[in-house]
Parts: sequence; C-alpha cells; structure tokens
Amino acid sequence: MYNKDPAIVNGVFWSESLNKVFVDNFDRDPSLIWQYFGSAKGFFRQYPGIKWEPDENGVIAFDCRNRKWYIQAATSPKDVVILVDVSGSMKGLRLTIAKQTVSSILDTLGDDDFFNIIASWVAGERQQCRSSVAIPYQAILTSALLLAAALPLQLFSSCPALKAAPLPAAAQK
Repeated sequence: MYNKDPAIVNGVFWSESLNKVFVDNFDRDPSLIWQYFGSAKGFFRQYPGIKWEPDENGVIAFDCRNRKWYIQAATSPKDVVILVDVSGSMKGLRLTIAKQTVSSILDTLGDDDFFNIIASWVAGERQQCRSSVAIPYQAILTSALLLAAALPLQLFSSCPALKAAPLPAAAQK
C-alpha cells in the first residue's frame, strides 16, 4: 500500500470521524489499551496513535490487509478436503510439486478453517467429463467420498463436509 495514493489519502480523511468514536470508547471503558480500524484499501487507524516512520523514499508501506487479524475478520471459515495422489506415478518431482502445492494451500487457511488431507494410492476408474463446465470442488468431494468408502470412517471425523454428504452410488455398492 502506497501512503500517498489518492484513494488512501481520501480514506484517511473520511475515517477521521473514528477519532471521536475511539475517544468516546476510551471514556466509557478506560481499560481499553488499543483500538484499531483496518480498511479494505489497506490503511490502518490506531488509538492511541503512533507516528509511522517512512522509509528512505518517504513511503509508509504498512498494509493491514496482510495481517492475520485482518484476514481472519475478512474471510469466512472454510472446510477443505485435499486429495493427494501418492501412487507409483507420483514419484520424484511430481510428488515434490504435490507436497509444495498442499503446503501452499495450507498456508492460506486460518484458525477458523477445517481441513483434511487424503492420500490416495488406489487405482481408480477414470470418468469422462460430460459437461464443458467442470465443478472442481464437487469432483474432489466425490473422489474423497469414494475413497472414504474404502477407509475407516474415523479418518474423516474432522471434516463436516464428508460426514454430512451422502455417498455416491458407486461407493454404496
């Protein structure tokens, strides 16, 4: 975030009215130590205020949107199932890339998110896509449910989506 961007300057200007709200809050509850406001544009207000130190170019590069507390407040909880092929075809670089991808996905999750990682080594029947529009989440969920039918149920206890979803017809046989 660039602190001299007109959108940031205007946002700081319109949010000045928060100063009175912060003072009133403190008057009502002196135990408040800090009060914060983080905008969707990236600027940040703090009470009591501090002087931000710009870098050598006169820029203050702090962006509240990259802070964990902002991300948690701005996103909804997620239930994620990651199905990883660890069969013989996934040796060497392929498996390394798969692990890095899983790690990258996990890095996007927060404290309110739930996830499960399913390692698949079972050779399955390949299905042709019957539509020009693929639905990745449903495809992954269906694959996970098919695998779940062959594995103990307790492996999936941390994923509400798997517990609540009906098994596909192929898995009920």
